[in-house]
Amino acid sequence: MEFAEENIRGQSERERRLQELRRRLGRLRAGEPAGAAAAMHAQARVVGARALPDLVPGEVREAHTGAAYVVRRAVAEVPNGRQLEQRYALALGEPRSPLHARLRSLGYESAGALHDCTLLDIETAGLGNVPIFLIGMLAWEDGGLRLTQFLARDYAEEGPALALGHEACGQRGLLVTFNGKSFDLPSLRLRASLSRLAWTWNPHHLDLLHESRRVWGAVLPNCRLQTLEQSVCRRFRRDDIPGAQIPEVYHHYVRTGDARLLARVVEHNAWDLLTLAELLLRLPAPPQPAR
Repeated sequence: MEFAEENIRGQSERERRLQELRRRLGRLRAGEPAGAAAAMHAQARVVGARALPDLVPGEVREAHTGAAYVVRRAVAEVPNGRQLEQRYALALGEPRSPLHARLRSLGYESAGALHDCTLLDIETAGLGNVPIFLIGMLAWEDGGLRLTQFLARDYAEEGPALALGHEACGQRGLLVTFNGKSFDLPSLRLRASLSRLAWTWNPHHLDLLHESRRVWGAVLPNCRLQTLEQSVCRRFRRDDIPGAQIPEVYHHYVRTGDARLLARVVEHNAWDLLTLAELLLRLPAPPQPAR
């Protein structure tokens, strides 16, 4: 009797799983998104899509063969941004600071790092050779720390977004990224070449992934950005979108024009840049060589 009941329960569980698989397959065949975008897709049917300018104020700028969407914000306007801006100005503007000592140890000799430094982070439409749809930059401009993001609203706007990003780099000689030596910079050069653009910017490059491993690698379980943000910066995000779901969200936006999840991706990119700035400021001076 017990065996028969267990057999019935097993059959019911298998049937439930088969029904779920059939539902997922049906969504895929219908072109509906799965995972993070699925809930938003269903909600959009009820309350309607939201346009990008309603959620992410910005402007359309022409470049290359088209136009892209540009978002600009002062860091002083974000929570705790004024304090971050002041610390950033002090650390990069003072040649005797611990940060300058570390930069000199890596070969960067300029005393004008405050105006020379660009922090950069990109978002892509998947893995491998896929479009870059968001280029985020943090730099000192017009007497303050400014966040600028170049967004391709569809796949055709990648070239203009890249052109605007390259123009924004100007003649700055210091680039700060997280894993940018292996990912961000090679991706930018490759995708620029495919858009028939020359990515000629070749600054001194400080990769915070490598520096973090040197400084905190022995005391942390790993040096992922999220781990460093929580353990070193003591910052915990709320309602953040997981990085693995970002490509799916972008494809959903291109298909539907609903910017509600994409707005969270733009915010995710902004917080990544703020975390890079915080990590940069927390780097200690390098150890002195033994005599």
